[in-house]
Amino acid sequence: MDTPTPTTPCPFDRLRELLEWVLSTDIVEFSLEREGEKVSLKRSGFEVLPPPERRIERIRPETPSSDTQAGQPSAQETPKALTITSPMVGTFYRSPAPEAKPYVEVGDVIHKGQVVCIIEAMKIMNEIESDVTGRVFKVLVDDSKPVGFGTPLFELEPIPV
Repeated sequence: MDTPTPTTPCPFDRLRELLEWVLSTDIVEFSLEREGEKVSLKRSGFEVLPPPERRIERIRPETPSSDTQAGQPSAQETPKALTITSPMVGTFYRSPAPEAKPYVEVGDVIHKGQVVCIIEAMKIMNEIESDVTGRVFKVLVDDSKPVGFGTPLFELEPIPV
């Protein structure tokens, strides 16, 4: 066997470098064939997983307690427009998928408990339900825009239940 010269790297050094490179990546299996040399590396104990699925959770607005209702205006003082606000910080989406129709459009009548949008927070898709019944007359946030807790999302015209 030939002794490697200082200008020719040792095959084991090249193998070690290749192994270190593979281990520094997410590669599970690697093969290389070059100039009559063939190397195959395969990690054991690793499982190739599909990308994580987007989980959808349903968020129901909290019903105010009798203590908080005492500070609210009476029925005669109630403003004509109803507002649906964001219950969390995240990214606002009008539809369940980019190519899908929006949950609600201007002019739609929505009912209490109906899903009106999604707010993504930490890669979790949270379905937001309306806490009021009414006709949508204004969408206040553009699709894919960030929203904060309490950000107005939709304005509705009250309708009799």
